[in-house]
Amino acid sequence: MPQLGQNAPAEIEDMQLFGGGGLLSTDHEESFFVLAEDLDGTRWNLHEAEACLEIQRSERMVLRLATSFISVKQAYLNYQEELKGQTWETLNSEAKGQWESLLSRIQVEFPNASRSNVFYTNLYRGMLFPRFLGETDGEGQLVHRSAYSKRIEPGQAVTDQGFWDAYRSHYPMLSLIFPDVLGKIMEGWVNAYKELGWLPTWSAYNQRAMMVGTMGDCSLADAIVQSHQGLLHGFNSTAAYEAIRQDAFKAPSFADLKRGLGRVALEDYIQRGYVPSDNLDLEMFAQYQSASLTLGYSLADACIAPAAEAMGEAHVAKALRARAQNFRQLFDVKSLFFRPKRSNGQWDGPLYPFRWGNGFTEASAAQARFDAPQEVEGLKEYVAHESTSLGRWRRNVQELYGGKRKFCQKLREMFEERKAKFEAGTYGWIHEMYEAKMLKFGLYSHNNQPVHHVLYVAQLAGCRSFAERRLRQVMKELYTLQGWIGDEDNGEMSSWYVLSSLGLFSLVPGSDELVLGSPEVKNAKLWIPGRPVLVIRADQQSNSAIYVERVTLNGKGLPDRKARAGQGALSASWRDSHDVVVGPRGRPVLRTRKTSASHRPEKSDESPRDI
Repeated sequence: MPQLGQNAPAEIEDMQLFGGGGLLSTDHEESFFVLAEDLDGTRWNLHEAEACLEIQRSERMVLRLATSFISVKQAYLNYQEELKGQTWETLNSEAKGQWESLLSRIQVEFPNASRSNVFYTNLYRGMLFPRFLGETDGEGQLVHRSAYSKRIEPGQAVTDQGFWDAYRSHYPMLSLIFPDVLGKIMEGWVNAYKELGWLPTWSAYNQRAMMVGTMGDCSLADAIVQSHQGLLHGFNSTAAYEAIRQDAFKAPSFADLKRGLGRVALEDYIQRGYVPSDNLDLEMFAQYQSASLTLGYSLADACIAPAAEAMGEAHVAKALRARAQNFRQLFDVKSLFFRPKRSNGQWDGPLYPFRWGNGFTEASAAQARFDAPQEVEGLKEYVAHESTSLGRWRRNVQELYGGKRKFCQKLREMFEERKAKFEAGTYGWIHEMYEAKMLKFGLYSHNNQPVHHVLYVAQLAGCRSFAERRLRQVMKELYTLQGWIGDEDNGEMSSWYVLSSLGLFSLVPGSDELVLGSPEVKNAKLWIPGRPVLVIRADQQSNSAIYVERVTLNGKGLPDRKARAGQGALSASWRDSHDVVVGPRGRPVLRTRKTSASHRPEKSDESPRDI
């Protein structure tokens, strides 16, 4: 490593302690500064973005290495704050204490003690993302080197997050368990928006043009709603709203699209109600993914709408709620699949429901079949006749399928397809297809994110015995001490398990609603800073008793299996303690302490209440 020598910054008072400091650069014009103590028998070699330490001594050595994205001077300040005078033992003990403090916010008990290891492993994994990049300067202020403006900017910065994955379960998990940390994360994303001009879609230090859509809209929208409820603090909700409002209404430039920013074909989406498969921008920026873009945009619009209402823009909320219905434009009532559509209103070629790609992102039409979680709830009646009336237009997903009976049937078929097909389409063969085929879960490909909402769609639709049985099966068989069964991207797959094991899931971030499933925990206590203790009790559940008999919140029944933060489930207006009690039939029963649930034998998936 280059020696500091006479070129050392004047602020480095202990210059003689350091063997060197230097700048490492990558192809993306990013800088990384390092500063290391001088040790006899060591030599640094610096080559472009790689610093190598050659050790010529055989005994144990302790190396103190400080880093910074700002400067060698800042690396020295980081050294003083974090390393000076510290031993390996004290730092190790401090790190263990910090992890223990965070992990112990939840105390869980399972019927099988080994499942606690699975739970905490997944909780730990979900806590690794995103990563903070803020550094404390000489005046004690938090600053960061912006990957976007290339300047030193005030406040926090975060990185290593792809919203296409993380919005589904990772941010809801952070919101439930680590709201104090989530506020700091949101500050980082707001700063990124200010510096970049757009909310990043996938940040790996800098913005990467990787996955499609603007699904970070859902995560920020949820934070905005919680901020206005007094549940989340530490970020500028006005600036956060500006970021997601821009995604929804401003068409990105060609240069923005090249960087993966904003919504591809937004003007077509607004005008036609869907993204046409023959839109010219798609070929360059989102090839063969028009159906997934339409479905993602409509869900993001549904997420932003309550944030707009919270910000006092009721007219924007109304427009976005109407756009949230756009998924209907791509639903084929004959085949009961979503399909890509051309600008002339015709389907884009024959339907091949098992071919991956062909309009869909990392999935086929079979995996995307229930990809409208914003419209599961509500109407239950079957609209038997074809009509163009407003009532017909406002049908929910079940009605598009022909009512609850057929909807539940198609959900079961997704899991029970004995000759599940995973065919190469516009993607060719990708590893997610091989993994899905190995799972033996029919067409349900839990190894990747696009299906992670499906069982909670089933639960909310009233297909409850099916949903609860399959939820417990997925948790038991696909989350083990051997690791994960596919893409554990950015903490999303692990967060799915953390939430599901507690019996809670957010289908539409921003809506302020949690869907209640079939918790795997026997008992759990959540100690969240600034909030009363949440107690989850499922004393009588077992491998055979997985169906919940009834659900109450503070003694009040919840027949629709939903809880709202505003109703007390997650708000500061909770009582001193709440219990989630789960009877032997598996559905969580939220009620006050010292209550029990009655036993009923398990019914088959053909139970009349499911159809």
